Amino acid sequence: MSTLDAAPAPGEPGAAGGLPLPVFDVNTAFGSLPVAGPDCSLAALRRLMARNGVAAAVTSSLVGLTYHDAEGNAETRRACRADPRLHPAAVVMPGVYLGWRDRLEAALGAGCRVVKLYPEEHGWSPRSRRFEELVAYLAGRPAPPALLLASAPPADLADYARATEGTGVVVVLAGVQYATLGEALALLQRHGHVRLETSRAASPGTVALVVQEAGPDRLLFGSGAPARPVAAALNAVLGAPVSPAARAAILAGNLCRLLGVPVASLTAAPGAPDAPGYRGYRGPIVDVHTHLGAGTWRFPIPSAGAPGLRAVLRGAGIGRAIASSIFAITTDLREGNDRLAVALADAADGGPELYGYVTVNPQHPDASAAELARFADHPRMVGVKIHAEYSRTPTSAPAMRRLFDAVARFGKPVKIHNAGNDWMPALAALAEAHPALPIVVAHGGGWGAGPFFRDRPNVHFEFCSSGPEQGVIAECLRAVGPRRVLFGSDADLISPLYVLGAYADAEIPGADAPLVYAENAERLYGL
Repeated sequence: MSTLDAAPAPGEPGAAGGLPLPVFDVNTAFGSLPVAGPDCSLAALRRLMARNGVAAAVTSSLVGLTYHDAEGNAETRRACRADPRLHPAAVVMPGVYLGWRDRLEAALGAGCRVVKLYPEEHGWSPRSRRFEELVAYLAGRPAPPALLLASAPPADLADYARATEGTGVVVVLAGVQYATLGEALALLQRHGHVRLETSRAASPGTVALVVQEAGPDRLLFGSGAPARPVAAALNAVLGAPVSPAARAAILAGNLCRLLGVPVASLTAAPGAPDAPGYRGYRGPIVDVHTHLGAGTWRFPIPSAGAPGLRAVLRGAGIGRAIASSIFAITTDLREGNDRLAVALADAADGGPELYGYVTVNPQHPDASAAELARFADHPRMVGVKIHAEYSRTPTSAPAMRRLFDAVARFGKPVKIHNAGNDWMPALAALAEAHPALPIVVAHGGGWGAGPFFRDRPNVHFEFCSSGPEQGVIAECLRAVGPRRVLFGSDADLISPLYVLGAYADAEIPGADAPLVYAENAERLYGL
């Protein structure tokens, strides 16, 4: 049995409560893209569905995103006819105006119950005449299809809700995450026809908060697969403190009701688990990317400082973690680092055990040098944190090179959130200038980062993200090997359960898993 098998979340009841819970995914798309990235093939979608016990999925061909809606919709219908677990979504492009009604009618007449728009990529606007025509056409049908907005800009969400009010068209907002959750909750409370999906429900408490504020019928399970891992979104729902009835509704019941599909008709693929299960890691875990704040975020995320962070980590089975101060990153180095040091000094029965990063800032070289000197002998300050984005300093800036000189003398690993289009060659130069300094790339760096740094052995990676891409962890492991990849969650901004799902879908070999989840961090940080 692999160490990455389905299991109840630590500290939580069995994910399915002993009952088979079918999963119906509202947000998938298959095909190919002209850029490096995930394997989005139909075969990859089917593999992820089977691995995670997903019984059915609404899907569309990426040809409708990249090339032409008619050709994409035809490919979607062919795929769905060949696999009854797949339900077609019809993509509509606003620019392909001539004959759009006939093309859409053909798709809807062939069984499409979802119309999918890509507002950012295709230039849709809720204030455009083209959108008015589309909504009027959908509303005029005896049973209007649902409208899935795959990439709506946050500033347009309220206008989309207003433009569809009273039409009978249910609008599903995809990709809502912590930065847009407050607006989305306000829309749910004002507009009864709006729904959210779960692909980026990454923060602790998100699922429970939506249920509390708007009810369990307003949330649909969506993963974004195969571009995104299924297990991340699935863990978010299975680990949420909601009733079994609410969980069942989110996973399948709400979408079945919306599309008129009997729940009893959902049958998982041969060889798939009978019911979905939480997917994480059974062994020791060291989390190298966590944060301590004053007990709150500027997003609707339940947080309670060090006790809250420990509770979130404990619920995911994480025994040790390294934290940086949000106040030090965003506001004041000295006060933030002091707040962190106080929190580290407070022992907590039952753990997890917390360690700290000294936060430094390339915009404040003297203050940074003073912070490194103050904490040089602190037994729990085991590394250094640099946030190039918050400090508005590209990794390639001269100020960053000077700061790395000071950090190297500190003699402990540095974790950096990089910035700038040229961050990879800039960080490679820093790694070459300081070959004895362990450097950890926060958030993994994206596609191609692993291969780029293959020959920089002091560069390491962790992959916390609220928008993880399927395959990027596996690419990095192939490029640099298992001794240079660590686990990081970004707790308590992001739930470790969500990130553990992304790592689980990377299918890390059992022999490598102990290195990735704990042993590499123990070695680098001297834990």
